[in-house]
Amino acid sequence: MRSIQRAFVILFVLGISLAASARAQQSPVSQSELNDAQEWARHIHQTVPADELAAAAMTAELRQSDDPLLTLAAKYHLDAPDWLGNRIQAQAASVTLAALGDSISAGMASCASPYYYCPGNSWSTGDLPTSLRRELETSSGREVHGLLVSVPSLSMSAVPAEAFVVFLASFFGLNIERMTLLIGHNDPGVCGAPVEGQTAAFEKSYATALRILAHVARNRRAKLFVSGIVDATTLPRYAAVIPAGASQTCRELWDATGRCKVLLSHLDDPSVAARITAQITEYDDSLSRLAAGKEWVLYTPTLTNSSREGFPDPVADLSPFDCFHPSAIGQAHLGRIAWSGDAGGAGIAPFFGLELAAAAPRSAALSAPGLAPRLQKELEVWRAADTRP
Repeated sequence: MRSIQRAFVILFVLGISLAASARAQQSPVSQSELNDAQEWARHIHQTVPADELAAAAMTAELRQSDDPLLTLAAKYHLDAPDWLGNRIQAQAASVTLAALGDSISAGMASCASPYYYCPGNSWSTGDLPTSLRRELETSSGREVHGLLVSVPSLSMSAVPAEAFVVFLASFFGLNIERMTLLIGHNDPGVCGAPVEGQTAAFEKSYATALRILAHVARNRRAKLFVSGIVDATTLPRYAAVIPAGASQTCRELWDATGRCKVLLSHLDDPSVAARITAQITEYDDSLSRLAAGKEWVLYTPTLTNSSREGFPDPVADLSPFDCFHPSAIGQAHLGRIAWSGDAGGAGIAPFFGLELAAAAPRSAALSAPGLAPRLQKELEVWRAADTRP
């Protein structure tokens, strides 16, 4: 059996196609037009039973071997796609930062409409000067590419599939050295309807994802930053705010888009927000506890704590399209806080093993691909504001 597995591995590697140039990821991009890595993650989530993936991850952990995961990939014909071979060839030995999670990491509603995601604005893998990818480049002096596998609208139950994509991409040759995970906003008891056993199910999926990513950590000496959940229960205080560039209040935008109805349709019932905050605390406890003792994982509640303190400038920080997701400026703010920290907690720069770079001069241009002129002006306001981190 082992010889068959090894033969499959050899054929699997030889099957990588290096024939064409990598498809450029455009910004903005319709949510229905997910990038190649996101499509692969969604395909795996829909195709590979969660229990089979969890069992393979557990066996791989016990054996300290990639083979059980590769055998599962063979069973479901998860051959190396052309786009991955193209990317490996184009990026050579440069570093890749992989972003797992949901619509926040995908830059949803930060550039075009409530139903578009904007990868260039991602706080993690995006192109804004304060994204983690750009901070890593500045600090290390190396070229850093982004692998965005965060699929909008999905929950922690999909993260093992996203982790499987990261594992396979690394196995085939993509030099993934850094990873981020920000998830939980669509999970039951937060913006998803409560279900029995929701915390246990969340924890099981998270444990599976960690077992899979541990192979990337071992093979690539990769590190993972796990963020606490951004707490949406502070949003009702901004119901009367009109985000920069919008013509409606946040309350009107919530009614129009239907974002997080569990919370935002009950603005006058504080018990709803209290229940959601309690659930976020339970999920954060799981994120923290399972990360503890793993040298390659860092969990911090910095983004949770910062969100509970409130937005420094909700007019600029909230999306003008749904007043739920961060605007381009809000994404820039998330990236800066995650990297450098603030009153809500420490940043991740020391954990990533890189010296903290000096802040970019205020005269430096802040831009992102595909931004409308109005949003570009918002970024210029961000640049000029001395109160921003």
